[in-house]
Amino acid sequence: MNFKLFFGLAVGIAAFTFFFLWANTTKGDIVEEVLGCRGDPCVVAYNGGGTITTFEEAARAIRAGARKQVVINGACYSACTILIDALRDRTCVTAQARLGFHRGSGPVLKYLNEMPLYWYAVQERFDITYSPKIQKWINGRGGLPEDGSFIYMNAHAARTIWPACPWVPTLQVHGLY
Repeated sequence: MNFKLFFGLAVGIAAFTFFFLWANTTKGDIVEEVLGCRGDPCVVAYNGGGTITTFEEAARAIRAGARKQVVINGACYSACTILIDALRDRTCVTAQARLGFHRGSGPVLKYLNEMPLYWYAVQERFDITYSPKIQKWINGRGGLPEDGSFIYMNAHAARTIWPACPWVPTLQVHGLY
């Protein structure tokens, strides 16, 4: 292996990692950025999802006290469902809640002809692991579709997993993702 090429690649990866970590630590309110809510409780009328790691970061912020409660008062799709699964004790759903689940997707580096210096990226789908109650509901519908399409949970089914909100929010805030 060519040492200069290897060293250059290592420096490039280190620089990218530093920039990525720096950019992600300079954010303001991650909950507002991800879910689009400023107040507490955080009312979600529509959230189409986004990057899993960003939603996991928002869930950690909520758990650390950024918000006391998340109210699902409409669509919560994709990575939004991962967040509310992680925050089941801080989430409630209204009669307007609709949840959308699908397989995740992301780039995966592969080797061309088993040669480590010749990488290429492909988009691959992968299963998301949810808590047992949600996984049971998903499995009861045949699992997450292989093609990445959604399966939807209505408010009635959602209320078997999350509590019903004790009140109906009057403010509707839309997610940014």
